[in-house]
Amino acid sequence: MEKSIKEKLEKLTRDKLNNIIVDYYDINEDFRKFIDNSFLEKDDNYNRLLSTIKEIDSETKYTINATLESFFIDIELFIKSPKDAIFLLFQFFNSEEIITEIIDQTDSYHDEDYEYYLYDAISLFKKALKECEDKDYVIEKLIEFFEIGGISYNYSITSNINNILSASQIRLLISKLLCDIEKQEYKDYCLIVDLAKEIHDGELYEKYSSYKINSSISYLDIAKVYFNEKKYDVALEKAKLFNPSYIHQENEKNELLNRIYEKLGNGEEVYNTAKELFDKSATVENLDLLMKSTINESRDDLINKKIESFYNGGNVNSYKENIRFLLDVDRVDAAEKYFFKNIDKIEDLREYYIHDIIDDFKNNNKYLVATLLYRDLLLEILNNANYKAYKYGASYLLELSFLSNNIDDWKDIMNHEEFLTEIRLKHSRKKSFWGLCGLI
Repeated sequence: MEKSIKEKLEKLTRDKLNNIIVDYYDINEDFRKFIDNSFLEKDDNYNRLLSTIKEIDSETKYTINATLESFFIDIELFIKSPKDAIFLLFQFFNSEEIITEIIDQTDSYHDEDYEYYLYDAISLFKKALKECEDKDYVIEKLIEFFEIGGISYNYSITSNINNILSASQIRLLISKLLCDIEKQEYKDYCLIVDLAKEIHDGELYEKYSSYKINSSISYLDIAKVYFNEKKYDVALEKAKLFNPSYIHQENEKNELLNRIYEKLGNGEEVYNTAKELFDKSATVENLDLLMKSTINESRDDLINKKIESFYNGGNVNSYKENIRFLLDVDRVDAAEKYFFKNIDKIEDLREYYIHDIIDDFKNNNKYLVATLLYRDLLLEILNNANYKAYKYGASYLLELSFLSNNIDDWKDIMNHEEFLTEIRLKHSRKKSFWGLCGLI
């Protein structure tokens, strides 16, 4: 598309192109502003934007939206020096308290709009920091930024710090930050911990993680940093100290242990951790991991044993994950049998990629299972009188009507006509829903 437009423009004569620009200049305010700003010298654009952000006050509350939008667009279009862009964006961050006060007074302004502009500011800031060749200046500005930024601001920078500074430059930043922190009465090492993680410095990460305010850092987190640092023996030591409280933490620990043992060349423990992972959490990924570490069992044998375990009540707390696993390994008949065996747990499937699961059953001609899942979704909406979701409920009822045409054996389950009669009686007062269904 761009090439064809460029080719068309190249075919225009200079006079014709000038006439088009002049005509558009006369009728479009944004284009007029763009052309006017294009003729400004670098310093003029810089000073114009600097004055824009410095002159924001209570009198600009009715134009704050347009002001901020133009500010960020113009920085991207007209400010070519990364240093200048950094300085201008810094003025925005410094002015944020005033800007938020103005926004609070503006009824027509929404918080999500401001979040969008914050995202723009952070994105442009990171880009300018990366492109700036004077890294001493970058480090200086980062330290100032961390002083005024909140946790989410700071993390958005620290999580991308390797794209901005080299490892040695990050260490210089850390040393300067530590000097500043040590002078403060209230010491918060969050930044040091985050930066240590990014440069894979396990010792530094471990040292200051215990000082991090409201720290939720565990031995497992510490082990991961040592692993990324390729200190596998230390990573193993730290991982073994972690005592999981939940099944997902236990799985996370075994995943890391599996990777550590693989790096250490301990085949027996690679198999043991992979087996424990698959025993406790049946996923295709864990199955593949186990297959890599065993030569004594086939994939089909492992799947068949897992299906038998499901039927005998194993992993019943992971019902929804088990259904997903059986579908992922193309054992649809087994998934159908397991579904009916545990039909009392149907509510567990809600909001768990439920539409993907329904589609898989439909695509494999398991229309009765798909019907029961759609019915569960529909009844949840009707029983809770969730009028905002009535349009979805109406689409589910339409799907149920289509599916009923493909079901010959309803087993002990009421057919579609009986189900429809029942819900029309029970939810007869929900006129807006039945109107959407065309059944008033």
